[in-house]
Amino acid sequence: MLRRTVLLFSVLIAVLLLNVYFSYRATAQLVDSEKWLAHTYTVLSAIDDLEYSVQDSQTSADDYVITGKPEKLTAYREYISRAQAKTDVLRQLTTDNQTQQASIDAMKTKLVELGQFLDAAVNNRQQGRATAPPTGEKLQVVMQSIGKLKDHEAELLQARSEQVGGNLRTTRGGLLIGSLATLLYC
Repeated sequence: MLRRTVLLFSVLIAVLLLNVYFSYRATAQLVDSEKWLAHTYTVLSAIDDLEYSVQDSQTSADDYVITGKPEKLTAYREYISRAQAKTDVLRQLTTDNQTQQASIDAMKTKLVELGQFLDAAVNNRQQGRATAPPTGEKLQVVMQSIGKLKDHEAELLQARSEQVGGNLRTTRGGLLIGSLATLLYC
């Protein structure tokens, strides 16, 4: 009888130790996947900020070319500078993702081309030359590149959300098994 009790107790302790190990591991994975999920949201937010800055730079350049108002020129310069800074932030946030890095490089080239195009229109206006407002064609090219960044990050968000869900289920299962084992022992 004593031998059976010791054996039962030993098995229970082994189950509890295994449960502690797997629960700890599942919780660590859950925390890690939550960090990556939060990171993905941060990247998506940076992409949105970049998108708005690029759109606003185009709008401000158009407004300046049409009206000649100095505040529109100031706004244009702020937005184009902000777009370039947001690109650098996005590059830092995605150092772990070579696909995004390559997309950012391609987008940055197109953003520079857009900036040069807008600068030419703004400079013509400053020098008193008649000029039409810059068209949105180059803006659309940049926006398509930004859209690719956003699509890729949205795919990561989906995958990471699923991973968080799986890790959460694993963690809950481990805690439930440990609780049941404890109850059975008591």
